[in-house]
Amino acid sequence: MALSIDHHLHFRCVFKLCPAPGAEALWSDIPPVIRHWIGNRADQDSAFLGNWLYAGGTWMPPGSKRFAVRSSRCLGDGHEEAPQYWAVRYEHPDDEIAARQWRTDIGLTALPGNEILFALSTVNWIMPGFIGREPDPPLPSAPAIVGALLRDRRWCASAGTQPLVRGPEMVNEGHADRFRDRVFDSGRRVPLLLISKQVQTGKPLLDSVRLARFLAGTATVYESETTVVDKELEYLLDPDYRCGNGRVRVYQTDADPNRSGDSKRHRYFTGDDIISFGASAVEDMLVRGIVRRSQVAATGGVANLEDVAAKQQEEHLEKLRASLPGTKEWIIALESDNRRQADELRKKQVEVDMWYGEAERLQSVEEDVAVLEFRNRALSDETKAAKDQADLLEKQAEIITALGHFPKSVVEVIDFVERAFPGRLIFTEKARESAKDASIQDLDAVWCCLRDMAIVLFPLHLEKDLPLREIAKVFTNQTGYELATTESESTRNNKKLRSLRKLNYKGIDIDTTTHVKYGNKPGKCLRVHYGLLEGERSLIIGHCGDHLETSSKN
Repeated sequence: MALSIDHHLHFRCVFKLCPAPGAEALWSDIPPVIRHWIGNRADQDSAFLGNWLYAGGTWMPPGSKRFAVRSSRCLGDGHEEAPQYWAVRYEHPDDEIAARQWRTDIGLTALPGNEILFALSTVNWIMPGFIGREPDPPLPSAPAIVGALLRDRRWCASAGTQPLVRGPEMVNEGHADRFRDRVFDSGRRVPLLLISKQVQTGKPLLDSVRLARFLAGTATVYESETTVVDKELEYLLDPDYRCGNGRVRVYQTDADPNRSGDSKRHRYFTGDDIISFGASAVEDMLVRGIVRRSQVAATGGVANLEDVAAKQQEEHLEKLRASLPGTKEWIIALESDNRRQADELRKKQVEVDMWYGEAERLQSVEEDVAVLEFRNRALSDETKAAKDQADLLEKQAEIITALGHFPKSVVEVIDFVERAFPGRLIFTEKARESAKDASIQDLDAVWCCLRDMAIVLFPLHLEKDLPLREIAKVFTNQTGYELATTESESTRNNKKLRSLRKLNYKGIDIDTTTHVKYGNKPGKCLRVHYGLLEGERSLIIGHCGDHLETSSKN
């Protein structure tokens, strides 16, 4: 059945279920799984467990007009326990947005050898009469019934020649050729999503488990085991089909390297794209794009109640033709009328499909525009960062050119640092007073320490989303200076000593316990205590001088 223009496609998939080796899997095993799935969302009554689901009928929970389950069947070449065609429609309101309604259609078609063609589509729409801004459709995700069937060990699922599983598949070292063969297998009927590893970290940038959960039944998610696998694929694949160094790529069906321009169909995001856009934004675009372009036609089978009704009508006419020979002309006329109505319906469906296709193309263009906008913003940010860096270097060059002599005191070093790295370190009057009394003679060490705080520590705090413990570790590893995040318990419990590590800045008390350490001996010791204030993009220095008094020196 064609989708209405006001219906948003949420998810759809078609795959085949074959009995697993050694398993006695039957058609009758599947409806109970569907009933269990529906039952988890419904307020069940005694009628819910009746035979209506198998034989065809309707069930509605008491007092819920928008909740309904309808099923239908056509025996065809099957029998009572396993009809050839069967479908169920499950409708219910949204849990969070009262005006939104959901509908899931499931069709089962019995095939030779106890195999079953499973077709599912889920749509949602806003109820008539709703006034206001229409809520955005939620991110597509596979209904739990799909995951339940893919996990069921009685069955093996496949879409054409592509096996389907519940979670991600790993492309292992030494077996990259198997993935290459999957890509160019003309028999597969679902896209392949490959997530490569970053060369620098050896880790992926997207969550393969999460993506596999969202795309279960409509795509297979693969992840490279190591960067070695990506190197193997680099050797095995033509340059236009490669995917490495954090890149993620969707390989559509019917991939053919000999077809001109084919590689352009297989969309990808580079590692830089994912970092710039954010993993969640990229996952959103991938899932929406894959689900919207997934195949929905259950060739030779049924996908919904309307398909079963058509099969019932065909079966009924066939019985009439066999049992009432004298009504041949009437049946011919009836079939002619049916064909005329079917042609009219097809024309309407073609028209709806055309407009729905236009909507899909518009959404595809919007996706491309969104990607370009993301990339433009990323380039703008990079351009701004480069300009800011160039401006800073120019100012620093001017400062160095105008420097009459190298700083001769800690205070002069502070002045130089503030001019060289404007806005990064704010030295309060309290910090300057401690600098005047500082006994350290090694001004090179003072300069190096404050410079590293401006160059390394500042971005760790204000540009990276890291916990303080991680910041301390990274800062020490990169500079050699220790970053202490606390004091001894006895010092913390001493009110006088605790007050030395407090700073009133712009009328707000700031804790400056965190400090950078250099040396310990008198005359060769420097402690720089600082704190952060919400809304201020600076490290606020409360002390820059000798070791503050502690309980051990009290």
